[in-house]
Amino acid sequence: MQINPYISDILNQPAVIRETVARYAADRFAAVAADVAARRYDRIVLSGMGASHFAAYPAWLDLVSHGLPAWSVETAELLHHAESLVTEKSLLWLTSQSGASAEIVALIERLADRRPKTILATTADADSPLRRAADTTLQLHIGEESTVSTGSYVSTLAAQHLAVTQIAGGNIEDERSELIDACDVLQHYLAAWQDSIGKWERLIGVPQRLFVIGRGPSLAAVKTGSLIIKESVKFVIEGMSAAQFRHGPLELADEHLTVVILAGSSDARTLNERLAIELREYSAGVVWLDTVPHDVLPTVLIPALPRAAMPIAEIIPLQLLSLALAAQTGVEAGVFQRIGKVTRTL
Repeated sequence: MQINPYISDILNQPAVIRETVARYAADRFAAVAADVAARRYDRIVLSGMGASHFAAYPAWLDLVSHGLPAWSVETAELLHHAESLVTEKSLLWLTSQSGASAEIVALIERLADRRPKTILATTADADSPLRRAADTTLQLHIGEESTVSTGSYVSTLAAQHLAVTQIAGGNIEDERSELIDACDVLQHYLAAWQDSIGKWERLIGVPQRLFVIGRGPSLAAVKTGSLIIKESVKFVIEGMSAAQFRHGPLELADEHLTVVILAGSSDARTLNERLAIELREYSAGVVWLDTVPHDVLPTVLIPALPRAAMPIAEIIPLQLLSLALAAQTGVEAGVFQRIGKVTRTL
């Protein structure tokens, strides 16, 4: 497969993670982190659209695990239906790679007369409407991203993990070092990208019906993987939680269904494995994504990274799945036909 801008962006992800992590400015975030830790906000509202919103999911889970009052709401819903959730005592944490998405811009304008206590931005564009409106910024250092969200997504995961670590009083330098070391593992994994594409082709071909499912922090990769496969190769796929899959879509299980399942964290693995075995009994195709091969289930390996970096690791095989589908369907991966890099229409 010839390398195009989308593939270049995928292969360049370890470099942009390193840059974002190395330049994470803990001193600039210190005041906000202290206010969150001291419960000086009535609530934390995390919001974004598309992959930017999905990338904030692990941070939301970590915040609530620390007993913090945090909500995760996509910006369009916040703008049109749930604006009252943001108060004058809130921390509004907006994530947008461009900082110029239509919903982000409209929400900033809507809140001009009743600003929340703090607007925190996670963005790559230092001159965007979001960056200018924000009180504090977690800057993504990704260079030029040509097409579908790749480096911006994984860098968001890394930057927001460091931010939550800082809020929780953890050791930023230890986490920074761990994330940078993880980039070496990712780079080694991506060096065999064409072999990985071949394995995907052998395992699933071009499925008639395709789902990707998981639980907990893995839902970031589930939702983003589903999004980028639709966006980059125009292939119909649905991403949802494994629990929601049992509430209806399990009825689709037959020889025409293929389900990609992220093994996930230790507390989710047993439930996910049980569903995977059941799906096989119904003749569905199953691909298990894990750091080690499964004894029974066909497995695509995920880079073996520490817990903090696992949400980053989990998206990489799904990006490579998009390339496998492109190779088999004749679609040039990552070329926009209906939309652009930044969505500017509500």
